[in-house]
Amino acid sequence: MKSKSTEVEQMNEDYHLKLDGVFKNVNEWLKFAEQKNAALLLLNGGMIWGVTRVLSAVDPVPKISYWLNMTGYSLVALSTLICIISFLPILQQRWFKPEKTSPSDNCLYFAHSAKYDARGYLKLLAKKLGCEEEKTTFTEFEVDLSKQIVTNSGIAFDKYKRFKLSAIFTLSAVVLFLLSFGIINFME
Repeated sequence: MKSKSTEVEQMNEDYHLKLDGVFKNVNEWLKFAEQKNAALLLLNGGMIWGVTRVLSAVDPVPKISYWLNMTGYSLVALSTLICIISFLPILQQRWFKPEKTSPSDNCLYFAHSAKYDARGYLKLLAKKLGCEEEKTTFTEFEVDLSKQIVTNSGIAFDKYKRFKLSAIFTLSAVVLFLLSFGIINFME
């Protein structure tokens, strides 16, 4: 039969492994958010180049198409600006606030992890692992790792929200450009 101290050591080791796994997972989400923003930034640049090339061959551009294109360019510029801002190391100022904590929060999902402070997150993880009764104190390392998880989750949360906003602007611009091209073709 295992001794009580061996069981506690095993529980702590399992807890550390889970905490480290969550940390790695959150960092992967953060990398993916960066890649999505970079891809959208590249798409925006390509779209501006392509639309400008097509429009340079049209003479004269109907007035309605001109204004649709200018609005589209403005939306792409706004999307591009938000993408660029998402690459800045902004750690203090949050654009988007996570919702309030909930008993149904998923401790593995970065948007839910971002709602917590370090100790709150450690308690959530202990609860989800079924060891909240036994795991009531946390080492400094666990608190530090939890702070990093919560911080990186908040950064990933902001980056995904910025990406969503940028993508909406880009898609709106695409619709305007297509509408403009349709009008140009109709007028010819």
